[in-house]
Amino acid sequence: MKEFKATIHVGLGDLIYMKAQFDSAKHKFDRIELTFNKGWSGVHDGYYMNFLNELGQLLFSEPPYVITEIDHPHMSAVDIHRDHKILLTKPNLSYLLCKGTPLDIDSEYIVLTTKLRYFNRKKFDELSPKFFNTIERLSHKYKIVVLGERVVEMNAEYKLWGVDEIYSIYDDIIKNAPSDRIVDLTIPALGITSPSIAQIQQDCLIMNLAKMVITLGVGGNFSMATAVANTVGFRIDQDIIADEIFKTSYPNVIVTKSWPKFIEILEGYL
Repeated sequence: MKEFKATIHVGLGDLIYMKAQFDSAKHKFDRIELTFNKGWSGVHDGYYMNFLNELGQLLFSEPPYVITEIDHPHMSAVDIHRDHKILLTKPNLSYLLCKGTPLDIDSEYIVLTTKLRYFNRKKFDELSPKFFNTIERLSHKYKIVVLGERVVEMNAEYKLWGVDEIYSIYDDIIKNAPSDRIVDLTIPALGITSPSIAQIQQDCLIMNLAKMVITLGVGGNFSMATAVANTVGFRIDQDIIADEIFKTSYPNVIVTKSWPKFIEILEGYL
């Protein structure tokens, strides 16, 4: 029996991308035994563990996956790719992540997500006038659906990076996008407050049915969007996983580090 055993990171984005990674190689194994790293700084309390257990059941319930409590070698997606030649792969998980009620609005819509991760605030402030000018023009054609948290709570992990690298642009969106074209579906806060599977699936369904989802930076919202929706993203980080996966474009996902290209793609929807 060929087995793979690992203790893995438990952020939402980590698990979405590891699902795709393991799925690409699961035919090679009789058993893939996974343990969640409860010592990870993003595990805040029992509520997050409940969420994690539900997410684990959603993503890793069928054979050859087995979720255990046994401590295995701790591995990130990069470790698994480098040391075991299991490829980093773009997720396609709408069949699992999209569940809920479609929006009942009178026009096509685009989605803006609020959380920016590994995207320096000063750089965002520098780019935001052009960005919001483009959003204002897009709003003439599409409703602007805003998803995510209004406030990013600074848990232990986020404090290591600081509020200039991980933050919400909710206030910026509300200030700059036309109020009569906004559909505000945000939630008060995440970071210490745990998400729910129902909310994740509802947001993913809304993303899936959007004309496009616009993301800045990386993180859970980026991972959700790129797993279920037509996504246009701009990054300035050095995330190894995103660098590897998005060095090429996909039919429904383009993620770039070129600001002119990003704006050009958005303007192509006008």
